[in-house]
Amino acid sequence: MRIKYSQKWAKEKVDEKIKRLCAFVPGIKTADLLIKVFCYTKIRGYTDNDGIVHEFGSQKYRGHYRHIGYHGFYDNEWDYFDTLKRIPTHHITLKFHPGITDERLLHFIAHEYGHLKDWRKYNGERYKCAQKKCDKFADKCVERFKKSAQQNNY
Repeated sequence: MRIKYSQKWAKEKVDEKIKRLCAFVPGIKTADLLIKVFCYTKIRGYTDNDGIVHEFGSQKYRGHYRHIGYHGFYDNEWDYFDTLKRIPTHHITLKFHPGITDERLLHFIAHEYGHLKDWRKYNGERYKCAQKKCDKFADKCVERFKKSAQQNNY
């Protein structure tokens, strides 16, 4: 697993948090994975294709999973890959506010990693509605986190 940050200040603010939370996601540390982290500081809105305005606050997030051999990448991403000795097969992009809670960020990371697990299981050949399965996997990771937090408090 490798983590890349879009801003220098983002690494300073959230690097320790992400690494601490990844310990609660089984298998993520040994995965052939690049996690790209983008942080935003302002609460702003955007309009989707249907004309609906969405606001990004401190608890809002979005991201996606991509496989190097199947999904498309931008030219600047390929330029970055050229600097690496070995290109990671799986890529997760996370976009969130640095003030996000630990539970929500852990759920977000685990959910996106769940897509990677589904990709491995079905070799990208079979499409299953993975959103619910990824949410269940993420919920289990959050429960593990809560249980650990309770044990450390007592």
